[in-house]
Amino acid sequence: MKKNFSRISAFLMALLLLVITVVSVGCGNTSGGSDSTGTQASAEATDSAVSGDATQGDITTSVVFPDEKFNENFTVYQRSETEASYPGMYIYAEAASDTMSSAVYSRNVAVEEKYGVTIVSNQVASPHKNVENLIVSEAVDFDVILDQRNELASLSRKGYLYNFNNLDIDFTTPWWDANCASDYNINGKLFFMANDTSVSNLAGARFFFFNKNMIKEYSLESPYDLYNSNDWDLEHFLNLVSSVHVSNGDEVADGQDYYGLLQETGATNGNIMHLLVGCGTKFSEFNGAGELITEVNNEKTQDILTKVAAVLKSNAGSTDPCVLDYDKAKANADISAYANKYDFGRSLFAAGHFLFVQGNMHVSSQFAEMTGEGYGVITNPKYNKDQEKYVHKMDSHSIIWAIPNHTGLNTKKVALVMDYWAYESSQSVMPSYYEITIKTRRVKDTVSSDMLDVVKSTIRYDLSDIYGIAIADTVYSAYTSGSLSSTWKGQKKTIEISLQKLVDEIDKLK
Repeated sequence: MKKNFSRISAFLMALLLLVITVVSVGCGNTSGGSDSTGTQASAEATDSAVSGDATQGDITTSVVFPDEKFNENFTVYQRSETEASYPGMYIYAEAASDTMSSAVYSRNVAVEEKYGVTIVSNQVASPHKNVENLIVSEAVDFDVILDQRNELASLSRKGYLYNFNNLDIDFTTPWWDANCASDYNINGKLFFMANDTSVSNLAGARFFFFNKNMIKEYSLESPYDLYNSNDWDLEHFLNLVSSVHVSNGDEVADGQDYYGLLQETGATNGNIMHLLVGCGTKFSEFNGAGELITEVNNEKTQDILTKVAAVLKSNAGSTDPCVLDYDKAKANADISAYANKYDFGRSLFAAGHFLFVQGNMHVSSQFAEMTGEGYGVITNPKYNKDQEKYVHKMDSHSIIWAIPNHTGLNTKKVALVMDYWAYESSQSVMPSYYEITIKTRRVKDTVSSDMLDVVKSTIRYDLSDIYGIAIADTVYSAYTSGSLSSTWKGQKKTIEISLQKLVDEIDKLK
């Protein structure tokens, strides 16, 4: 499916931008009142956001982009916006019919007029499946790719993706993600990048939602208070989860009872994996000698696995559990009205059956009808109060930008258009999505908004995750077995070989 649009007049574009600005200011004044901890939490979030992480900052009118006219299409080969998981959101809009489409439309027009291009959206379910054949057959008719990062990874190993580092772009500017540029870099080669053009990258980072009504009902300490006192750590989180286990009396653990956590399992997005990253665990990283290594097999990792398993894993099998997974939550229930078990499970959270659920910014739309005080947003807990920063894991299935590496690639056009497109998006689309759609319409307190700022600025990207190296699988197996050292022993050599092979293959690419 291809979509494009014609340029409109500069006057109309300016008018659209004015409307967005007015809407933004108006909505900003209608956000819900802050909790009593709002002032301190706001200060904490602001401090974290300016501590050197990549986040949207103040952008002045002094930013200057080179003038150029290409007089041709700029085509995005993207994951369809109709896909159930991680769609390519807000890349294209045919008309300015609401806040988001107005922002997308005017942003794209600004880029079109600046560089003499027509933005085209070519949407398919899985772009990565076709890229290799299109490059080999010299039939590439697109400039950039927007698809799932774990699926694009194999293309980079074969040399079918272009190195972002060869583009004349400063990735430390606020409209690019400097954390991504650093974490995905392999000895000077960077095949994936995140910027403000696509809001989809924000939808890949997970954090916790909590039920404010249950905090009050069970007289529990608020996660906000724990955050403000620098006590929002693994121990306090697990204590809160353990505090809620109420049966409806039928002696069946299902979605009709009340729990501390709606539990997600598995090596990709299981709660334990996000808690590990939140506690500062790095599955892979480059050492001082430029070697891609893993040091996850240590006492701290084992301590985290043991503490989490004592509550999440062991308790799940008890007769009076404080956690329930998505499969058990849907037992004996008709979920035909829901797209999947995850949507159904989140509906139970919205109905007050769980204290915590882990998710991303996008799923907050499913909590719009919560009654009472509704929900709050809180970061991943730290390992302990001595940990410097909060950290959040990027879902390996979420989508990201890549560039096809072929002889007809116009690198100058790609660099100029992508950079200016991201900048314009940071001025209109990102504020409309992040400040209005998410932070004003979906969250009911200013503290939650501040928590989202912290999440946005503390995303960690891991190479082993997107390249399918079995570190996360091994750690999850250790979580289920209870012993990291014995589980790691059987996979250690394979993991080390896989890490070195990845670097060797990338190093050989031109």
